[in-house]
Amino acid sequence: MNIVMASDNNGVEMLAVTLYSTIKNNIKDNINIFIIHTDISATNQKEVCKLESIRKNINIKFYKIDNSFFSDVELTNQTVSMPAYYRYFAPDILKNEDRVLYMDFDMLCIDSLSHLYNIDMQDNYIAAVEDYYVSSTGDYPGFKAGIRFNSTDVYYNSGLLLMDLNKLRTSGIMDVFWRNIRNKTKIIPKKYNIFADQTITNITFKNKILQLDYRYNAVVSVFKYRHLDNPAIIHFSGRDKPFTCYDDFSAKYSDIYYDYYVECMSVLGRDASKLLKNAMRKLGLETNNAVDNLKISQKLAKDKSNHVQELLKQLEEEKKIKEEKIKELEDHIYIMENSKSWKITKPIRNIKELKTKIKK
Repeated sequence: MNIVMASDNNGVEMLAVTLYSTIKNNIKDNINIFIIHTDISATNQKEVCKLESIRKNINIKFYKIDNSFFSDVELTNQTVSMPAYYRYFAPDILKNEDRVLYMDFDMLCIDSLSHLYNIDMQDNYIAAVEDYYVSSTGDYPGFKAGIRFNSTDVYYNSGLLLMDLNKLRTSGIMDVFWRNIRNKTKIIPKKYNIFADQTITNITFKNKILQLDYRYNAVVSVFKYRHLDNPAIIHFSGRDKPFTCYDDFSAKYSDIYYDYYVECMSVLGRDASKLLKNAMRKLGLETNNAVDNLKISQKLAKDKSNHVQELLKQLEEEKKIKEEKIKELEDHIYIMENSKSWKITKPIRNIKELKTKIKK
């Protein structure tokens, strides 16, 4: 089994956990691991290679590429880094391999991948899992039509790709892919140019992608929409990384990830508490921010309360003024009705009232 992964120096620990979980759950397979990078340090490379000691027939190789190749490439996604594009060097780097499985470094393997790896690719360039968010939720209205896909066309998540390297090398399709990547802002309308490589992958290989079962790329945030009994690969995609995404739907897999993390760090000779410390630090920052926001809200509420009190006070004063005016008018009427002139003119007023009644 050939596995290719891509990362920068910051993603080494998560990459190692992905590899460790894959090795642990595929004990019958010889596994060749190819890691494409631009800046992974020699120290980190040496530590990741310690995973070869888990059992026999595990081989890990690092391939460094020139990042200037991507100087004119735009990511268009704030949650994705440049290594998202490195996977597509696999056909050129792995010249002697027929097939390879690419996995994002934020994945966790919890079951055998033998059936997936040996699946009949038929006449397809790659195999992938449908992107549930684009295809089955209302989060991306008009997206398919915007990239000129029909409603029946499948749009795939590029986090896991089974690649037919021979077909990719001999067909010339990779030249088309890289040309499309460099012209993605012209090919994809700005409104829908929100993913790094994924949309260009779908456009370039359209109708030549074999659809895989969801269990092979089970995005953790999708569990709130769709239940899966036997996922093989958990994907902590986007911002939903382990220990930053924790709800009733993802809790089980965050806990499983932690167990693998501790075991993996033990093999690498690293302090497994580091992740927890970082998580606690992040939680502390979030708590401080929440407290600050609460104070701001309380101040706003107090300001609004004070404003209401001022309005009530103003209304009360206006009411008092009006009541005083009414009292003045009542006193004036009383004085007028009890005056001699009012009493003397009473017969005249009575006559006027009588005339009015007769006219009616």
